[in-house]
Amino acid sequence: MVAFVSPPYIQEFTAKYKMNQYYHALIDQNYEKAQRNLYYFYSTDESWINEPNLMEKEKLAFFLEKTKYLEEKDYRVIDYQFKKLEWEDGAHFFLFVNVQVEVEQEVFTWKDVFFIKEGKLIVTSDDPYIYYRNSDIEE
Repeated sequence: MVAFVSPPYIQEFTAKYKMNQYYHALIDQNYEKAQRNLYYFYSTDESWINEPNLMEKEKLAFFLEKTKYLEEKDYRVIDYQFKKLEWEDGAHFFLFVNVQVEVEQEVFTWKDVFFIKEGKLIVTSDDPYIYYRNSDIEE
């Protein structure tokens, strides 16, 4: 018997993997690695790390500039817990995560939601600091 995995389930597996990598990078305060796991969702070729083009350098620089605000606020991701996955229409899904953060020595739990859009893993949240740790490169 041969088992086949349909593309949506490959996306689901990849999204969960990248989500875990994203949170581990945030916990380690490795913001460059966190950004890579969101922005380069479909990329298995990480050669851009060694020789990034100008556009990739600008995106990374912008993201790292945003994360400086997190450092100023003494913002740290402490832990996270995957809660559930919901399929919208058989082709699109959402990952729901509780994330525990510390801001200026006070601990909060926020709800993050991940989905795929235009080849990027997008994270939204009720965390008021989400803009400073998401893949949004618009000011």
